[in-house]
Amino acid sequence: MRRILTLLACLAVTTVASAQEKTATLNFKFEGIRDGEAEPFRVITSAIYAERNITEIDPNLGDASIVVPTDGITAVDFYFDPREIVFYVEPSKTYNITIADTPSGTEVFIDDKALQRYLDISKDWDIYKYDSGSDFTETPLDTSGIKMMENFERMIAEDMAQLKGVKMSREMKKVLTKDIELYHITSLSMAIHQDWWRWAYRADKMFPDYVEAWDRLFEKYPVSPDYKHSVYLSYYARQYVINYLMLKNGMDRYNLSNEDRIDLFYDAIKDDGLREKILTEAISAEALGNRDRDEYIIPLINKFLEHYPENEYRPDLEWHLATIREWKNDPASSFSPDMKLVEGYENIKSIKEAVAKFKGKPLFIDFWFITCPHCIVEFRKSAQLKEFLKANSIEMLYMAREDESKDTQWRNAILHYGLTGNHIRMSPELTKDFNDNYNVRGYPQYMIVDAEGNIVVVDALRPSSGKELESQIKKALGMSLY
Repeated sequence: MRRILTLLACLAVTTVASAQEKTATLNFKFEGIRDGEAEPFRVITSAIYAERNITEIDPNLGDASIVVPTDGITAVDFYFDPREIVFYVEPSKTYNITIADTPSGTEVFIDDKALQRYLDISKDWDIYKYDSGSDFTETPLDTSGIKMMENFERMIAEDMAQLKGVKMSREMKKVLTKDIELYHITSLSMAIHQDWWRWAYRADKMFPDYVEAWDRLFEKYPVSPDYKHSVYLSYYARQYVINYLMLKNGMDRYNLSNEDRIDLFYDAIKDDGLREKILTEAISAEALGNRDRDEYIIPLINKFLEHYPENEYRPDLEWHLATIREWKNDPASSFSPDMKLVEGYENIKSIKEAVAKFKGKPLFIDFWFITCPHCIVEFRKSAQLKEFLKANSIEMLYMAREDESKDTQWRNAILHYGLTGNHIRMSPELTKDFNDNYNVRGYPQYMIVDAEGNIVVVDALRPSSGKELESQIKKALGMSLY
């Protein structure tokens, strides 16, 4: 059976400076899509998320074109299940992009040889690929930090070699090679930080040479304007400031306020223009994921705009301010009949006790918290899952890691994101039981529970996995796969 194209896409644009603003045209063509079976995708024509910058394209209505403002070579970043696509466009050019539903899945093709080669190179890239790694003996990971750094540098060279002989402008070649480099060194830094975290907070032995490799990494590849174009710049800058510098200086990142973390960027990133770009994206992301915390988000944005009064994204940040205030005013008492708080949720002390509330009914559990950006992304991709659960009489249970002081914000988040289903705000005892006994790798995390109350899958696939998740649930619950 052919895989039906399902899209939830965001196209973000960042630029490399040029003398005169121009535009590039992106023509989207859709192949193999049957009417009514493709989800619209969202196109963002700004480096940061703001409602005024969003254009929605519905593949069911046919092919579409958008005009992208450019100021030199521009990075285009859009998302659809399960891939992230990044490529670069030049001013005054037209690019024909085909998104096709093929027997092997969704494929993207561009009528530019250099960009198509770059898409082939980056097809399996995932910035979080090594962030949750546990087996450091597998290549490119290694128990020797120096050896591991050599492995990653070899991957950089191999990817860059694939660009040889492909005709492109000198500017485009520089952009693509620097982006390849930044992706891999960011992934390396994330792997080193993961080992540091295991060593510091789980009492595991830290592998030899890892700290030395981290020192070498940021000495050889400093955060610099050379990477200004790249969608991976903010990831790398956060690795440098929030993980490397803080840990090297003995600071406890988990006991440092978010506003203090942002303040570190003012001191650590010396290039003012680069710092402004990084902070614009970082503060926008904070505002998007932390709307309940106006006590620090609002002054954070105001402080930034005082420091950079002419920031080109000032209207977008002001939009965030207005959205935060609107979100805070959502009435917590306006639940629909299919939004239910589990009776006595505040006194539940274990996962088994929570599951027992639904004995006789299979469950799909979503563990989340209200400032979790990846949780929010998955909320927007859960419509297909909700239909599947309803059709198969499976209960949806959301379990939020929030303390009592966040009760109102938690209820507002349920309403704001339209989370139909059953809800538990986890008590401290319940959170501890989850963290200690269920191999928690991060949030969101999902579980599948059978009708007898047995947890049959501890770390299930995400809602964005679509049909793969449905098959996993059917197999786990002994349901027919047809």
